[in-house]
Amino acid sequence: MSYADLNGDRQISLGELVENERRDMKFAEEQESSFASRGFPTDMVLAPANESSNPAIGRRVVVRSEGDLYKGRIIGVRGSRYLVRYFGYDESYNEWVSQRQIRGHTQREETGVAEKWWLGREYRTASANSWGQ
Repeated sequence: MSYADLNGDRQISLGELVENERRDMKFAEEQESSFASRGFPTDMVLAPANESSNPAIGRRVVVRSEGDLYKGRIIGVRGSRYLVRYFGYDESYNEWVSQRQIRGHTQREETGVAEKWWLGREYRTASANSWGQ
């Protein structure tokens, strides 16, 4: 399933696209966003969702690269390497990284529980800003 297909129905609706962008802004820039549909129904289907070849594709992650931390999204997987697109940078900065460089988390608004992905394992924690242990 495409990472933009939030409900798994193999279609991407306007509402799903808006929610995905809201989550990106909150994760990447710690900003809240708003959206006005101006009469367009949020359940309007914009595109079919392609099936993802790997469940890691689409995950929001924090990557340690050259000694600094950068926020991005996994856009490709090859063996044990992950292609990351960094928020705020153009695609020339896309980078293949190892699992050891990745620390990731997404916020589950419906439960308020942070879910972190670290070396292929998920951890639940009260803080989305701490390293996985």
